[in-house]
Amino acid sequence: MILESPLVTRRQCAAARHVASGQRGSDVKFERRSSMATTTVSNPVVERAIETCLQCLHWCSACVDEGLKDPSKMAASIRLCHECAPVCGVCASLLSSNSQFAHELCGVCADICEACATECGQHKHVETMRKCAEACTRCATACREVAKAGPIRKAA
Repeated sequence: MILESPLVTRRQCAAARHVASGQRGSDVKFERRSSMATTTVSNPVVERAIETCLQCLHWCSACVDEGLKDPSKMAASIRLCHECAPVCGVCASLLSSNSQFAHELCGVCADICEACATECGQHKHVETMRKCAEACTRCATACREVAKAGPIRKAA
C-alpha cells in the first residue's frame, strides 16, 4: 500500500495504486486545473516519466521497509531509497502540473535513481530490492529523456 505524504497528492497516490495494480499509465489521466479550463497532459514522454516516478516511489518505499529487516547489511540501500522516494514524488507532481522546472528536477531524479538502482541491484536475492532496482532504472531512463527535452510545453 502506498502511503500519502505531504509531498505526494491524493491523485498521485491513486495513480500509483492503478500502476501497482497493473493498469497502464495511459489509462490514468493527469489533469491540470486552471480557472478557465482543464488541460490534460498528453505528452507521452511526460506521461511515461510520471508513471515511472510513481512506480519508483512505490518500490523505494517498499525497499526501505524490506531493508529495515536487516539494516546492518542494507543501510546504503535504505539511505538511497529514503532519498529517491520523495524526489520521485515531487518530480511526478511537477510533471503532472506542467511546471517550468520539472525538466530540471528530472535530471536530478535520474541521477538519484541511477545510484539507487546500482545499490539495490546488489541485493538481487531479495525480490523487493530487485524490483526497486528495476523501477529505479526505468525511472532514470524516463526522467533523463524529459531532462534532455527541456521545459514542458502545455497541451493544447
